[in-house]
Amino acid sequence: MRFFRLKLFVTKWSHYEYWPWLFFYIPSIPVYLYYAIRSGYFFFTTAANPGIENGGLYGESKMDILNNFSDDYKPKTLIHKYGSSVQETMNVLVARGFEWPFIVKPDAGQRGLMVQKIYEPKALEEILQANAYDFIIQEFIDYPLEFGVLYGRLPGHEHGSVRSIVSKGFLSVTGDGIHTVEHLLLQNKRAWFQMDRFKVEIPGLLKTVLSKGEIKIIEPIGNHCKGTEFINSNDLISEELNRVFDKISKQFNGFYYGRFDMKVRSIEEFKKGETIKIFELNGVTSDAGHIYDKDYTLIKAYKDIVKEMNFIYKISVLNIKNGVKPIRAGFMIPFIFNYFKKQNYTEHFL
Repeated sequence: MRFFRLKLFVTKWSHYEYWPWLFFYIPSIPVYLYYAIRSGYFFFTTAANPGIENGGLYGESKMDILNNFSDDYKPKTLIHKYGSSVQETMNVLVARGFEWPFIVKPDAGQRGLMVQKIYEPKALEEILQANAYDFIIQEFIDYPLEFGVLYGRLPGHEHGSVRSIVSKGFLSVTGDGIHTVEHLLLQNKRAWFQMDRFKVEIPGLLKTVLSKGEIKIIEPIGNHCKGTEFINSNDLISEELNRVFDKISKQFNGFYYGRFDMKVRSIEEFKKGETIKIFELNGVTSDAGHIYDKDYTLIKAYKDIVKEMNFIYKISVLNIKNGVKPIRAGFMIPFIFNYFKKQNYTEHFL
């Protein structure tokens, strides 16, 4: 066990994609401060998306954001308010034709925390009753491809552009008819960081021996911190795709920058803007997900972060000139502190 912990430590600190999120972004702080001084506002980024609470910096409602898009582009989605009747929520799910399984996540969550795939009513009831948050319940879209598409458009401009595309490689194993799932997972460095969690969540599956050639997805949630591999797919960016996301983004008045997390049936349909199901749109704190590709370099990643920060600054300044007021530090700092405290996210981020 000690040797495994040592391997875990060495792997984590020798590959930046495993670094704690806030630690990874420390070198970009001087760049942020430079743009904050130039803009005259410490939280200038909160002006980037006037249509999103706080610009999408922290605490925004995922449901409020999704409500801006037509049903053609999103899964069936329902919000369960904390303290409301679980049975009433169950009844609405049935009435609206939801089918199991569901994806359940906090309405104001961050970085994949508490996102779960739920297979039966009892588990859903336990989650809704045990946590003091508003939860989003979404139908599970069983499309084979998942993408994170970062898009940006300058205010007053007719067209924007797709700035990053990342495809998701879900954490899975292929059975050999001999070894347990746990043994197979331990052959994958990416899985090492999830083993403590898996031993609590899926102890029975870990002891299972899969038949030879059987593929089992272990983690169905496409989040990097849950073991999903992020694959640089910027080669898919094209003028055709830019126009697709121009069309989608303009459904949302006051949105200029963010990452669409979505599933699609095929690459061909994705390029045409067909079968797209957006299950989440993140605002100004969105990562350009391709920088976490295992073959990307740290220097290139930081260059891309600086490039995106510059673009956000340009959007924010144009919006400020058009009358958008950034959130003042006197409000935003206590808000973020209380948000982290309430959600108990400190360990998750650090």
